[in-house]
Amino acid sequence: MKDKILMILLFFLFMAAVPVGFAVGNAKKPLSSPSEKNSSESVAASTAALCREDDSDEFIRAVAVIERTNLLSGANAEAAENNSDEELYKRVERICNESETVLTLDGKAVYIPCFNCSDGYTEASRDHPYLCAVASPWDAYCADRDSEQRCEGVSLNGVRVLTQSGLSAEEALLWYLPGLQAQNESRQNKNDASS
Repeated sequence: MKDKILMILLFFLFMAAVPVGFAVGNAKKPLSSPSEKNSSESVAASTAALCREDDSDEFIRAVAVIERTNLLSGANAEAAENNSDEELYKRVERICNESETVLTLDGKAVYIPCFNCSDGYTEASRDHPYLCAVASPWDAYCADRDSEQRCEGVSLNGVRVLTQSGLSAEEALLWYLPGLQAQNESRQNKNDASS
């Protein structure tokens, strides 16, 4: 009888350990030091996927900052497929390579969700407390506006309007993300190494 009880207990211990071992073995590792080539290609591809040919260089730079920040935060680990026009992709790639700016909170890159358009304001987030509600009145005139869409983070339409109005990529992004700081990626990597 003792042998049966022992076998049953061992079976349950084994069954309890399998999911834990599976989760640990398959956990995504943070991208604290992605290879430079892969990260720049990933940022360019994901940026190009969100841009149009008529977008300003400053808007493209803003999108690249979001994509680079998300990559460094570990939230955007899979490279986007490049479906853009070759000329647009080359332009995006050039702009992405001109800057290493990332957005940080307390010196660390954080996930920044972005949406095409809000319903006139972005919302605060329970999952990401650094995201607060921000007015985005220019979105009321966006052709793609969806009054049912919940927008936490950055309105790409809003960033497009702000950069066309003369704001820099960083100024436009910090409109939507007032609690974050813009800093050079190489400085951010040094902060990660010292943590």
